[in-house]
Amino acid sequence: FNMDTGAIHLETKLPDPVAAALLNRTIIRATHKIIVEYQKEKYKLDYEFLKSELETAKKNMEVERTELAKFIDENSNSYSADQQATLFQLEYEFNMANTIYRSYLFQVEESRLKSEEETPLFTYLHPIEIPNTADLSGFTRMALTNLFICLLVIAARILFLRRASDKS
Repeated sequence: FNMDTGAIHLETKLPDPVAAALLNRTIIRATHKIIVEYQKEKYKLDYEFLKSELETAKKNMEVERTELAKFIDENSNSYSADQQATLFQLEYEFNMANTIYRSYLFQVEESRLKSEEETPLFTYLHPIEIPNTADLSGFTRMALTNLFICLLVIAARILFLRRASDKS
């Protein structure tokens, strides 16, 4: 994984090049599916959180609206400075609650649209390639080791047989 570019490099080495390519493709598809599902779940959680915050903001706005309406009804014919200051404060609190509610309303809609239309960007920089030759590095090492052991056993047997024939 390259932290700068966000690219994932996947290379599979097997003795059978077709099997390596198929395994590579399977891993890439599974990784893509996991990333997409993770992103969808993240969008869903964000949406649900914003929806609950929207409900809270709506309740707060309704409380402020009720307080403002009640104050206006009770003081419709009074114009004292104290009542004007209280009215100004209640209007300000209602406007703030309304602004917060509208902000959450916008964010909820934006989150809903984003979760429906957006999937993570997943681009294949290099297509899956089937190598012309098999990766025999492990096989070659194993074959050479076995050959070396066989030669040692043969050499030891020859030496043992010579010593045994020299003693007789």
